[in-house]
Amino acid sequence: VIDLSILKPVCEPMHLEKLKQALGWLAENLPSSSALSFRPNMVFPRHRAVAVEWLKLCGLEASPQNISLTNGATAGMTVALMSVAPPGSTVATEAIGHHTLVPLARYLGFNLEGLPIDGNGLIPEALDEACRLSDIR
Repeated sequence: VIDLSILKPVCEPMHLEKLKQALGWLAENLPSSSALSFRPNMVFPRHRAVAVEWLKLCGLEASPQNISLTNGATAGMTVALMSVAPPGSTVATEAIGHHTLVPLARYLGFNLEGLPIDGNGLIPEALDEACRLSDIR
């Protein structure tokens, strides 16, 4: 069994030395805006424009002001879950998902219903059936 639940880098002494050097440099040169802000104070317009173009390739239309950039998958899932359902709701998700989804849903007070997937992702008929049989968000 290989436990992949926690990402931990492989470190040799040379890696730790480089980390110490980098942290020392940051301690001397870190801009206050980087240290005192969870994300950049203003999302770069180019990032939103690239997201709009990528969504077009997926067949979706969106405007830049409707794009919400997050600092990773967990932050994105948190925003998404809190946007669609109140605590106590049942949220449909793929049966195998991101490793932080289950504890995040538990913390936010959601119940998860795992649905089957195939090579293209969530099976639409399974989602349709789940929505007909219960109050799925």
